[in-house]
Amino acid sequence: IANNGTQVTAAFVDQGTTAHVLNKIQIGVSAANTTLAGMTMATTGTYVASDIVNFKVRYSADNVLDAGDATLATETSVASGLGETVTFSPFTSQLITAGTTGYVFITADFSATAVVNNTISVNAILITNLVFTSTPATTKTTTATVGGIQTIRPSAPIVPTGFTKG
Repeated sequence: IANNGTQVTAAFVDQGTTAHVLNKIQIGVSAANTTLAGMTMATTGTYVASDIVNFKVRYSADNVLDAGDATLATETSVASGLGETVTFSPFTSQLITAGTTGYVFITADFSATAVVNNTISVNAILITNLVFTSTPATTKTTTATVGGIQTIRPSAPIVPTGFTKG
C-alpha cells in the first residue's frame, strides 16, 4: 500500500462540494489475487458532524477518480472532528488481480451550510485500516501518508449571466 502518486495536499473546499478527495492510496498486488473487503479511517480537524454529508470509499483501476468508478462504501454516520474513527459498513468487496494495482479514494460530500474555516484531514491509511481476504495469505506493507488539511470556505456566489432591462 502506498500513496496514489502525490498524496492529497492542503487546500480549500467550497461549501456544498461533492466527491472531494481527502485521501488516496494504491494497492499493488504481486503474488496472488486479493480482495479488499473492508476499511476504516481516522480523521482529524475541527469539523462538526453537520459539515459532512457523507464519506465514501471509491475504487478505480487507474489513478484517476472518474464518475464511473465504483463506490465500495458510503458512511453517513459522521461524528465531530478530532480523532473520529469511521468504519465503512456495509462494504462491497473489490477483487484486485495479481500483477495489477488498485486505487482507493476516500471522498467527502460537504454540506452547503458547512462551517467556514473548519478543517478536516484523513490520517495515513495503514494495513490495520484495511481488511483483505486472499488465498494464500499475502504479505502486506504500507508507505501511505496523511492527507493534507482541507479548509472549508464559502461557496462561490452565483453570478448572473445577463441582465434584462425592465
